[in-house]
Amino acid sequence: MSALPKNESGETIYDFLDVFRQRPGMYLGAPELVRLYSFLAGYELALAQQGLAFRASSPNFGSFRDWIAVRLRDDGSTAGWYDMIRTHSASEREALVRFYELLEEFKACGGVVAAS
Repeated sequence: MSALPKNESGETIYDFLDVFRQRPGMYLGAPELVRLYSFLAGYELALAQQGLAFRASSPNFGSFRDWIAVRLRDDGSTAGWYDMIRTHSASEREALVRFYELLEEFKACGGVVAAS
C-alpha cells in the first residue's frame, strides 16, 4: 500500500488546540490531559489516513516534546510530552492547565528555551 501525499488540512495544530481549550469538557467529556492527548493522537491518525496533516505552523509542534524536556529539566527523558507534563502535575486536570500554559510559552518563545 503506497502512502498518499501529505496535503495540509485547513487548520494548524494550534487552531485545533484553541478550540479544545475553550470548552474541554464538551470535546473531551472531562478536562483531562490524557483525554486531549488521546483525541489528538486519534485525530492525527485520521488525517494521515486521508493523506493529510495539520497546516504548517510556527513554531513547529513537532519540536514541542524536546522543548518540554528542556523546559521541565527532563533532558535525559525518553518520555513524550504528555508523560513529562503529567509527571510534574498533581492531577490530570492540573496537567491540562499546565499543558496550555507551557504551550503558550512555547509559542511565545518560538520554540526556543531561554538560557537559565
